[in-house]
Amino acid sequence: SSSPPPKSYILYLPTVTLRHHHNPSFALAAHLSNHYQIPLLILCTPPYPVTSRHLSFHLEALQSCTPHWENHGALVLIRLRAPSRRHPDHLTLTSRAAAVVTDEPFVKPYLTFV
Repeated sequence: SSSPPPKSYILYLPTVTLRHHHNPSFALAAHLSNHYQIPLLILCTPPYPVTSRHLSFHLEALQSCTPHWENHGALVLIRLRAPSRRHPDHLTLTSRAAAVVTDEPFVKPYLTFV
């Protein structure tokens, strides 16, 4: 039996997988939260800059999946930022998290400098 991390929550940062089902990143975050018996915090920050169509799609996806995440006991935070008010909320929350889980965008990685 492992001891719980000295931090207060698991932080999940969804970037492209805005769904509950077939979401291995959320499943891992929920598993860690259950294993260590600490809260699961989900921070959703729609990308910026973004078109109104893309923002609408993003918010509709969050409207659909947020109740499912909350039914699993997660606290869901949605942060919309104006261009003049960009603050890295995820960095502040990351510094206090026991673990950070995020998904990977479905794009080919840029490997020029690797």
